[in-house]
Amino acid sequence: MAARYGWHGTICPPFQLGEGLTPAHLLTTVQLLANSIAPFDLAVAPTWFRGFIALRPALGDGDDWMGTIASQALQRLFPLRRPLSPSETERRRTPELTKRQGELLTRWGYPYVLDEFLFHMTLTDPVADPEEVRALIGWWQKQCDRLGPVPFDNLALFVEREPDEPFMLWTRIPLLAGVSA
Repeated sequence: MAARYGWHGTICPPFQLGEGLTPAHLLTTVQLLANSIAPFDLAVAPTWFRGFIALRPALGDGDDWMGTIASQALQRLFPLRRPLSPSETERRRTPELTKRQGELLTRWGYPYVLDEFLFHMTLTDPVADPEEVRALIGWWQKQCDRLGPVPFDNLALFVEREPDEPFMLWTRIPLLAGVSA
């Protein structure tokens, strides 16, 4: 799984462009979003998250800030999204989804958006052994202490050239708000 997605932090769930839309439409929309966000640093800490070891915001305001950015991205990019077919929606409607997550899936095509969004950067494949979880979290905590906050200075767009192939970096767009020309 990690080999397919690479190391990343998702701000907006993957989607296919709607009919009649081009990559240029997507690029323009993401550039406008990036122009509205100032670069920032995010303190992170390792945690066991949904069965994986992941870096998550270390402070509550980091979760709030990333949630705000994700909400803006979702709302700006949603009009570009090809709607899911009813069968695609039902395939994503798994038994473990809460009622709220099911509502978000129906409305937005993904269950972990808006108030259900939790920013994370996955570091491992699934890990279940408690000793392994503790060891990995301890090791990653030392790295976080050594490296400090993660700089966020761009948004990256990834493409999946063919279904089930690894995501590939298409472009990076600098965050520009507050930067004078």
